[in-house]
Amino acid sequence: MSVVLVLVVAGLVCYLLSNFISNSATAALLIPILIVVAEGMADPAAANNASFVALGGTQAMICFIAVCASIAMLFPISTPPNAIASATGMVETKDMTKVGLIIGVVGFVLGYFWLTTLFPFK
Repeated sequence: MSVVLVLVVAGLVCYLLSNFISNSATAALLIPILIVVAEGMADPAAANNASFVALGGTQAMICFIAVCASIAMLFPISTPPNAIASATGMVETKDMTKVGLIIGVVGFVLGYFWLTTLFPFK
C-alpha cells in the first residue's frame, strides 16, 4: 500500500476514534498496532520501503498519530477540558461540534504538512 494512504487512513481512524473515547486511550490502543504496521512497511524487500524510510519511518507515523489523537474535539467526551466546558452549560454540544470539526480538519492538514516538511518524500 502507499505510504501516504496508510498515514492518512491511520490518522483518520485515530481522529474519529479519539472523538468518542479519550485521546490517551486512543493513542494507547493504536500506537502499538501502528508500530507493527510501520515496521512491516520498513521491510527491505517491500517496494515502498524507500519512501517510508524517507518520510521518517516508524517515528514519523507515531508522531502523526499523536497529533491526530490530540486534535479530536468534537464532543464533550473527547477531552477533559471539553467535558468541563460542557458541564458549565454555557457551551452546547452542537457549538462544540462545529468548532471541533474545523479544528480537526485544520489540525489534520497542518499535521500532515508538518510531517512532510520535516521528512520530505524522496
